[in-house]
Formats: sequence, structure tokens, C-alpha cells
Amino acid sequence: MTDVVGDNNDNIGSNFSSLTKLTIGKCHTLSSIEQFLHPAYVPGIKIIEIQYCHRLVSLPSFRHSSCLEELKVCTCPNINSSSLYAPSLKKLELKEDCGNLADNIDCSSLTYLHISQSHSTSIQLQISAGTFPSLTELTITNCSKLQTVDDLHVSFPLLTDLLISHCQLPNGQKGMKLPASLKSLELLGCEDLSAWFPRCLENLASLMFMKVHHCKGELSIPGHMWSSNLASLRLLQIHGCPDLVSVGGPKAIAGIEKVWIERCPKFKELKQPVFESGFREINVVCLDGTWAYTCLISMFLITTARIHMHNT
Repeated sequence: MTDVVGDNNDNIGSNFSSLTKLTIGKCHTLSSIEQFLHPAYVPGIKIIEIQYCHRLVSLPSFRHSSCLEELKVCTCPNINSSSLYAPSLKKLELKEDCGNLADNIDCSSLTYLHISQSHSTSIQLQISAGTFPSLTELTITNCSKLQTVDDLHVSFPLLTDLLISHCQLPNGQKGMKLPASLKSLELLGCEDLSAWFPRCLENLASLMFMKVHHCKGELSIPGHMWSSNLASLRLLQIHGCPDLVSVGGPKAIAGIEKVWIERCPKFKELKQPVFESGFREINVVCLDGTWAYTCLISMFLITTARIHMHNT
């Protein structure tokens, strides 16, 4: 790893033909790195990390940086670039305040993208072809002011892993659709689930893992969706969601291999906490975490039905 430390833009045009990784950190008066990152000086560069350069105003075009695979930018608040263009880039991380870098990302070879910017109100991802054909992992965190997000099912046709953490889900996009290729969906500490649910779960036949923790906003999933739209789901975790109302009843989720539902005060369809393991048995746990009993799913459904008939 090479660290470049300095407080000016002079004499950084040396040739580093064998350099593959570069870290630039806490260069408080550095305003431009275009000269240093010219392909003629760093022809083999693969990884670039830029951190805490508060006066940096732009990044160069990486059009001719054919070896560049990873770019990480953290806390460079004054960057003002028309777009981030890096056709060979495979992994991109934009954390904290990176100016407007997240507004226009044009990186057609990306396989992994992580955006974490508290000030961002929109995430607009665009390339000439209109999609990111190679991107499989997308992480969006700490975007509490988010108002709009590109149509994910259009921009990421091969996305398999989506993680959104501590974000405001845009309530103006109630018709949001997720890519049919999705295998893992994690929503952690998000606001206003009702903006996307249950519509966002339609046509997710490949989804195997769904985790919803500490999210707010009404969450009600019709029973038919588990078999018709989420037939491949193997693990469901819903934890600490105060507005979870329904998952369609115990019979609707009986085919899911592992289910964990806990600390959701409005959820009354099953006694909490609920730990369902395997296709045949349900483990019922008391509120203090101690095991109560284990029974077959078939017997559990029969008993539940009898109790319901007796009460009505």
C-alpha cells in the first residue's frame, strides 16, 4: 500500500509504473489529483482510496485507467464533478460526505456498489446503456434524507444482494419494484416501510433470504405472496418492527424453512417470539427467551384453528 501525504499540488507528476494500490488521506489543502492519477504516471493502478481531503473539488475521468478495479472515497465534501466515469471499475464505495459523486455514477462494469451519504436526497445511476449489467451487490446506508432512487429493477437486472440500512425509503415511490434476480434482501433501521411494501415483493421468485430489523411504517404481507411471489424463500427474519401487522397467518409461512419474528407489538397472528425451524416443526419460545414446547406444524395449525373457533 502506498500513502500519499502532502499539503500542496506541486511535484506529484512522478512515474509510478509498478504502483497498484494508492491511499490518499488527510491532505487538507489538496484540491486536485488529476495530474497524479494520469494513466501515464500510474498505468497499473488497481485500487484507489481517498479519505478526508476536505478541499478536493473533483476527480479525474478514469476513461483510460484500464486496470482500475476498486475506488473508495470517504469524507471529501467539496467534490463537484459532472459524473464519475470509470468503465473498468468493479467495486465502488462512497461513504460519509462525498460531494455530488453519488448523483451521477457511470461505471458499467461495477459488481459491487456501497453508498453511505447522510446528505443525499437522490441516487441517480446512469450509464449510456441505461443499466448496470454486471452489478450483483448494492448497499445503501445512512441516507436519511433520501427522496428518490432509480428504478432498481431497471438499473440492476442481475442484482442478487440488496442491503438498505438506516435510510428513509422514498414515500413518493410506492410502486417501487425490485429486480427479479434478487436472492437476499436486508432492510435495517429504515423509515416508512409502507412506501414500498408489499408491492416491492412482487415477482421475487429467486429471493432466498429476507431480513427486516428495527424498521418503521406499516408492514402487512398478504398470505398468497409467500407461495406465488416468494416461493424460493428459505429464511425470514422480522425483528423489532413496531408496525408489523400481518404475514398472512401461520399457514402462509409454514413452507419457509426458518422463520424468526420477535418484538413486533402489533403482530398478533403468532405468539412471540416465534422461531420456526425446518419444514416440520415450530419451536415456541416464551417472552423471557426460555423454550416452551415444540410441535409439528400440522398440529400447530390444527390447535390454532380450534382455539380460533372456540373464541368465535
